[in-house]
Amino acid sequence: MKQDASLHLGTAARATKLAPEVETSVQRVVQEALTNVRRHAPGATVAVRVDAEDDRLLVEVRNSAPRERSDHPADAWSGPLSSVRPLPPICA
Repeated sequence: MKQDASLHLGTAARATKLAPEVETSVQRVVQEALTNVRRHAPGATVAVRVDAEDDRLLVEVRNSAPRERSDHPADAWSGPLSSVRPLPPICA
């Protein structure tokens, strides 16, 4: 399956020196977002934008509608906690 992606790295973001832990955090957030798109919106086009404004780093990941049907519905549980069921609501 082909997944189209684009990256826009703003001039201010290129000039910004980030602490190593911030760089790692940003990389992990973008990686998780791309993984979610691939899993829940197969074939979607993805755009990643990173920029800086004042003292803030702006990171945006957007995707189009999926071109294919996902085998993993967005509300499905999966992974190590897949057998854990939500608790019933507490009535006051």
